[in-house]
Amino acid sequence: MIPYRDLKRGDWVSVVYDNQPLEATIINVDLDTGQIGVEMPSGMNIFFDPENVSGIPLDDTQLSKLQFTKEKTEKGFIKYKHGPFRLQIEKEGDFSHCKIWYREDKRQISYPLMVHQLQNHYREMTNAELTET
Repeated sequence: MIPYRDLKRGDWVSVVYDNQPLEATIINVDLDTGQIGVEMPSGMNIFFDPENVSGIPLDDTQLSKLQFTKEKTEKGFIKYKHGPFRLQIEKEGDFSHCKIWYREDKRQISYPLMVHQLQNHYREMTNAELTET
């Protein structure tokens, strides 16, 4: 379960629908009912209980969907770029420790990063949305 305060409109999450995990986009967090509204891949809007909503682990596929380009540095690190925003990992496929930066704002992440968390960092740092284009 993702804490409500971590969910923002536009964030990507995984939901369980008909016993199948699907990626969906947050459209509403209703604190009165405790439910989370999402837009499904089909375009249908559905409300879910929080226990049926979870994070999507960050990986190459998700970063590609978010329009990041990948490059290997001379030191062997993997750097992902989205305009002036950067995300760097030390080992291929290991997103549990990474650095992110945008201009002077630099952050160390020392936990497995989820897509919605990256979207929230991006929003805080750039004042723009990080979505699929």
